[in-house]
Amino acid sequence: MNKVLERPAKVQGIFGNTRQVKVTVNNHSKNGLTVSKKQLAHGKWLVEPHKIEANQTGHFEAEKTTGAPIGVQGLVQYDTGHASFTIRFQKPLGTDESYIEVNDSGAGAKLRDEERSKEIISAIVDVQ
Repeated sequence: MNKVLERPAKVQGIFGNTRQVKVTVNNHSKNGLTVSKKQLAHGKWLVEPHKIEANQTGHFEAEKTTGAPIGVQGLVQYDTGHASFTIRFQKPLGTDESYIEVNDSGAGAKLRDEERSKEIISAIVDVQ
């Protein structure tokens, strides 16, 4: 008689969860924000980054469902015509190495209201 060995419940599904990144960009400036670069090292776009007109709001979302601890990882760069900023993000398994960061090159972009959970990391970026 062959007995099927099952993995313990705690191990099953630990790497099968979906990880998501959600970013809202509030453009309070008088310049439009053009996407000059978008890149995902891991994952897929649920909502692709797009141009954000002056005094408008935009957002993007990416996710990865995987059987490994690697989650969604990438970057989006916006250009104002005079300056730029880059939003880098990573959401692996757990919360320890999760981040959303903004590297501003004169555009007046600042990160606020970052929230983390086991499966989702989200933030708001304000551009003045």
